[in-house]
Amino acid sequence: MSVIGYTRVSTQDQNLHSQIDALKGAGAEPFDTTTTAAAGGGGGELFFHICAAFAQMNGRIISERTRAGLAAAKARGRLGGRPTVMTTERIEVARRMRAEKATWETIATTLQVGVSSVRRALANDLEGD
Repeated sequence: MSVIGYTRVSTQDQNLHSQIDALKGAGAEPFDTTTTAAAGGGGGELFFHICAAFAQMNGRIISERTRAGLAAAKARGRLGGRPTVMTTERIEVARRMRAEKATWETIATTLQVGVSSVRRALANDLEGD
């Protein structure tokens, strides 16, 4: 019976040395992924494509699980992303300043937030703007 295994790294900090040593210790033979079945009977290219297909399928499964998890969290009322810096008090001040014709930049500077944060918080108020 042949022992077949593979090595992989998921971060730049990892290396294959310990995995290769473990495979050699288990009796796995080096596999030439450049050979075709007709060129010496190795079938390395086929094996390489099969491994690639498994990796692609695994990526799709992870992506599907991630989307399902995000949908479940959203259904429970949890939204992803960074919390807003625009508190209720800041929104009220921004509305008053905007009503007094203050510029977006002035409002943002006064509240010590970004212009886009102010615009996003007052998006419903912008219809007449």
